Amino acid sequence: MKTLSGIIAFLILSLNAYAQCPTGQTLCGSTCVDLTSDANHCGSCGNTCPPGKVCIGGVCSCPAGFVNCGGVCVDLNTDANHCGACGNACPPGKVCIGGICSTCPGGSVDCNGTCIDLNTDANHCGACGNACPTGYFCDGGSCKPGTSTGIPLLNNDPSTIFVYPNPVAGLVNIRAEAISEGNVSIRLLDTKGSPVSTDLQENTSVDKGIVNIHIPEDLAPGIYFIHLESKHFNKILKINKQ
Repeated sequence: MKTLSGIIAFLILSLNAYAQCPTGQTLCGSTCVDLTSDANHCGSCGNTCPPGKVCIGGVCSCPAGFVNCGGVCVDLNTDANHCGACGNACPPGKVCIGGICSTCPGGSVDCNGTCIDLNTDANHCGACGNACPTGYFCDGGSCKPGTSTGIPLLNNDPSTIFVYPNPVAGLVNIRAEAISEGNVSIRLLDTKGSPVSTDLQENTSVDKGIVNIHIPEDLAPGIYFIHLESKHFNKILKINKQ
């Protein structure tokens, strides 16, 4: 009888716990989860989605903008092994831009499948793989010292723009004499030109021609573009989020 009583008590506790889950959620172990969206319990308790996939409608699927190619989620717009379609690999010397195998756009060089501006990229300064030391930025293909408080003008050219550090971890600094202390509109765009749902304006300061932008740490790594616009200034600058 004690054994039967224990079983009954356990069932009652389980039913009570199940009943405590909000509508649309299911008790998995001791946690209420949404089986339609939880990547650790997708469609059923304990069904974990593989890396790179998310749970959509209770099915492990590729996130928006990605396609399942042989079990791997890829971006057909940028993946050189699946450019425009699964299995369509770009030939040597070409990269995938907008789903088309292309040579790198003017001013950039193919460094291991990625188009790089050797004049400004601190990880490939002047040549692929030539990384600048900490505290230096890449200007004209040469590593030069620089800090967030100020860097010298290039040939006194007010149109010269510095973006450092790049790749970006948290703080990115943009130096341009044409930027005034007035209102500067700042937007973060993805590689398709679509705004990223991150409000940079509140995390930005402008001081003496230098814009200090705090990039959210939870932003996924990858290539992004910063659009700066004011009354006399309108530029789109590429950054690499680490």
